[in-house]
Amino acid sequence: MLALVAAVAAHSVAPPSGALWAPPPRRRARPAPADDALAARAAAADRPSHEEPALGHTGERLPAPLSWGRLLSAPAALTQRELSLPAHAARRARLYAELSGWARTGLAAVQGGRAALWLTVVPSDGSSRGTIPGSAMRVAVRLWLGAPPRPDPPRPRCACGAAVDPAGRHFLTACSAQVSRRTAVHHHIVALVAAALRRAPQWREVAVEADLDGTAGALRPDLRATAAATAAVTWGDVSVAWPWAAAVAARVRAEPLRVVAGAARETHKRAVYVPALPASAPPHAFTPLVWEALGRIGPATDAWLKLALAGPRMASVRASLLLDVSVALWRSLTWAVAGGYAACSTPEPAAAPTADRSPTAADDLAWRGGDYRVPHFLRGATGRHADSGPIACRIGE
Repeated sequence: MLALVAAVAAHSVAPPSGALWAPPPRRRARPAPADDALAARAAAADRPSHEEPALGHTGERLPAPLSWGRLLSAPAALTQRELSLPAHAARRARLYAELSGWARTGLAAVQGGRAALWLTVVPSDGSSRGTIPGSAMRVAVRLWLGAPPRPDPPRPRCACGAAVDPAGRHFLTACSAQVSRRTAVHHHIVALVAAALRRAPQWREVAVEADLDGTAGALRPDLRATAAATAAVTWGDVSVAWPWAAAVAARVRAEPLRVVAGAARETHKRAVYVPALPASAPPHAFTPLVWEALGRIGPATDAWLKLALAGPRMASVRASLLLDVSVALWRSLTWAVAGGYAACSTPEPAAAPTADRSPTAADDLAWRGGDYRVPHFLRGATGRHADSGPIACRIGE
């Protein structure tokens, strides 16, 4: 036990960035103490400070172990998971300290905020809703862990004319050749939210892309819904925020447990739409609907969906909506990699043929809708391009 306590104490030693990964303390509802417990606490409060037992290190020896009585009389019942949180935070901090700026941003952007919903999808060859096949799952997992999307680097030049870095990051940021793919993902998320609201009895007259009253068509939010009980009108606009954008990347790295990019986009959307809301009865309100590209949900978006789809009957609808959006985002990332690698070319006009020209390459299957099984809304978004190397993942990786 002493060795175990010493090991836990060693794990708690972290780089200066360790505080970034410390989760906020959980507030627990404690029962009202009995009269005898209150009397015992009052007697303990009168004890002189020099008589209080000291815990922790004792000189050069191992840390003093906590007695069973002390453990069982803790202010709140702690679980094994909560007791191990400091060690896990320290390990993440040590890993975080060794990463590049890009990798730090990616690691921070998959922490909390429901970013891990897509991991509940088991790789499958079936075509049912919420499945990611093995070839796409390998790409997604590599991105999730901060590795390049494929073990083989892409060719140096993208179809949009920009140079491509060896890790293929260009495809995941501002590649102009993938605008149609990003637009398709946006429209798909709008359709998912609208379908969920139409299933909720507390909403009626759910419309998509209705002109905001009084703006002469200049502002067209993605959604409009009317509350069945009060006739109040709620406008919503969907967006996907990128954590690697220069305006927010530094803050994402500095606050890895907060949905920084999503919150920033929510603030921007409020500044655009709220001043344009009509001042009439029944009242009009606006809510941003923002997801980050790696799956995290904006805080205001998450809170509004809990209220808009509240109740035990709508719990499954809300869970299905969140899972569908998460899977769509990560399928979109894998499709971005497939399309980007396939669209790349070499600067030399006469490149020697390589083995990746095989018709059985993963990209060839992707364009034909074979093993990849990308969702219908992404098919044909980037057109048919030359094949690239197959997606390979060795066990050792």
